[in-house]
Amino acid sequence: MNQSIKCSIRPLTPVHIGSGEEYGGSEFILDKIKDVNVIRRVDIGEYFLSLSKERKDFVLDKLTQNKFSLDRENKENPIDKKFTRYISRLHSSKPSNEIKETIKTSDKPYIPGSSIKGSIKTSLLYNMVDDEDIKDLMSKISIRHDRRGKEKAKLYPKDYDSFLDKFFSSTSRNSARYNILRFLQISDTDTVLNPSIFNIITLKAKDTNRAEESKYDPHRGSNGFLESVWGKILKFSMNLAYKNEFYDNSQSREKLGLLDKEDIIDLDNIKKSLYCFSKDYIKHEWEFAKKYGIEGLAIEYQDLYRRNTEEKPLLRVGSGSGFLGNTIAFKIKNYSEKNEQDKDETFYDIIRKTAYRHYPFEFPKSRKLVKVGNKYKPLGWTQIKFNEED
Repeated sequence: MNQSIKCSIRPLTPVHIGSGEEYGGSEFILDKIKDVNVIRRVDIGEYFLSLSKERKDFVLDKLTQNKFSLDRENKENPIDKKFTRYISRLHSSKPSNEIKETIKTSDKPYIPGSSIKGSIKTSLLYNMVDDEDIKDLMSKISIRHDRRGKEKAKLYPKDYDSFLDKFFSSTSRNSARYNILRFLQISDTDTVLNPSIFNIITLKAKDTNRAEESKYDPHRGSNGFLESVWGKILKFSMNLAYKNEFYDNSQSREKLGLLDKEDIIDLDNIKKSLYCFSKDYIKHEWEFAKKYGIEGLAIEYQDLYRRNTEEKPLLRVGSGSGFLGNTIAFKIKNYSEKNEQDKDETFYDIIRKTAYRHYPFEFPKSRKLVKVGNKYKPLGWTQIKFNEED
């Protein structure tokens, strides 16, 4: 197996890969370009150096009081556009608090190959884990009590790593070296010229049977703004670089013992795994949206379900994936619903106790969404197209 594959990824909903940085009203100006609302991110250092000493003192004073608005300053003393770092399309009202930055290179957003690979790994694992594997994982869980006396489920990292090694590695010794995913190499995507800014809202499901009462609430203090990649098709490359004739033959200096795992990174298996995981995940989220009557979200998931095919599967990356999308908890949830209906406490109930907070009626009960008009959209859903080359 030695394939180099040109691929494309299309963000169907906004994708945010956080850089850990954020900025506020002291660094941006509101503007319009052909009736489109935009934000101009200003190079505040260069702008500050251009000011007179008097204006520098004024700006510093306002900054120390946390009262400086660059947009207000621009209306009183227009700022030259040469100080613009980059322009973002604004899909919300004026940001009222900090804007979380998406990852960029030279101020241009992209999707890291590591994020794509991590989501592919989750899908591959989901497609391999069976009921016997879930039982094996159950045996590794221990129950402890925290300082408040509440039960918490504990899965030690070494035990979880050992569980993963069973699928992807030929040995637990230096498992990264003997891991088949080492030979799945994914590049970063190309860049987008302009990020898009959305208002992000965390909705929490409510335990209520009253017909006149809303079944969800916006989570107070959780609303914010974030940059994202949305709309433009991005290019990246995938290399499947395992050579069994080099690594696992009788004359090989480096025997990896991965012959029986080569098919894991076969392109057809990757496509099938992505398709199957996304199909089940989207169905689950559609049912959640229907159950709690979240406007437009169920329709959004219906459209995503329709778009997901084995040839062009969907993949969720970045912020918003949450507990079910980033772990095998979704597989455990399905196992418990199928095999443990008569138990007072299922394995999924136990896994819920690993979370910081868990609730008796719905878990997880929160969803991070962006609001477009009066409708909610989930974060992070993309569609991948594989164009086989070599």
